[in-house]
Amino acid sequence: MFELIRVFPNHASPYVGGYVDFDRQYTVGEFIEEILKKYPAISGSFVVDATSHVAHYRKGKLLNEDFPEKVLKARIAAVSFCTGWNKADYVITKLDGQ
Repeated sequence: MFELIRVFPNHASPYVGGYVDFDRQYTVGEFIEEILKKYPAISGSFVVDATSHVAHYRKGKLLNEDFPEKVLKARIAAVSFCTGWNKADYVITKLDGQ
């Protein structure tokens, strides 16, 4: 399980940014799968930091599967997010050497 931690802004705004607080080590694939199940009404994208890999999703389903198996099995170091209205984008940073 994980929790989305709001960092900014402090005032009332439809746009929120922050980071993900994990209770255990996740792989990229596990994180994507859980987000799709946990927030089925949301659309957005998953971006793997320092790569050209981007996967877009809508209503609990991936629209494209650009991530190679090696990336999906990589362990996550950190995830930041930006949400607004019915959209959420995640930037995933893998552990070094993954």
